[in-house]
Amino acid sequence: MRQITIRPLVVIVLSLCVGTALTVSSHGQQASADNQPSSAFPTSAWHAIAHGKRGDAEALARARPANDPAAAAVLGHLAVLNGRYEDATALLEPAAARAPLGAAALELALLH
Repeated sequence: MRQITIRPLVVIVLSLCVGTALTVSSHGQQASADNQPSSAFPTSAWHAIAHGKRGDAEALARARPANDPAAAAVLGHLAVLNGRYEDATALLEPAAARAPLGAAALELALLH
């Protein structure tokens, strides 16, 4: 008799767990899809740099608007990697002034 009462309870608990897991994962994918357009450029540019594709990262950054702080951060980082410190400073200082908590400010601090 005891096994009969436990089995329905196990089925209910497992179905709740599966339902929760499916719901949570779908919400997580939706949230990341919503964030993708705003963070797609920096993520892909930094991934290109990390994988040794500096030319790809530079092309992505140059395709952005001239006043984009994320693009300035990528271009400044590439300038530092190439030893062009004055160019990096010239790129990063205005961008860091526009976005003091952004990646350009971090790159400028690392440069100094």
